[in-house]
Amino acid sequence: MNGDEEHAKKVIAHVSTNVAPQWGVRPSTHAIIEKLYEGFIEKFNAHLTQYPYLLGGKPCLGDFGLMCPLYGHLGRDPVPHRLLQMRGPWVHRWVERMNRPEPDTGSTLTYHTVSCRTMRYRKQSSSC
Repeated sequence: MNGDEEHAKKVIAHVSTNVAPQWGVRPSTHAIIEKLYEGFIEKFNAHLTQYPYLLGGKPCLGDFGLMCPLYGHLGRDPVPHRLLQMRGPWVHRWVERMNRPEPDTGSTLTYHTVSCRTMRYRKQSSSC
């Protein structure tokens, strides 16, 4: 084992034993974290079957905010990345789109459209 590998193992061990528990990542929370991740991926995947981004045809601030955990933490780790590919193919494509250097030319949704979708999702109104 070379020096880089040894250093990487020490960093991973430190994060696993000291940092992750402070973030709530413990053996007792693994199942609920995975369940919440899978639930989010399912809902976001369904949304992305209709729109390429959170609010329509081009990325908004929310897309960039979601990109940090979905790519930075989960998209580069082999286990959650495989889960993302299997359970959220549209989310996986969204991550790829967000990583492209060229901008999309679509438009964002109107406030009325977003409000109606939110109310339908909450089943408070079907009049939109």
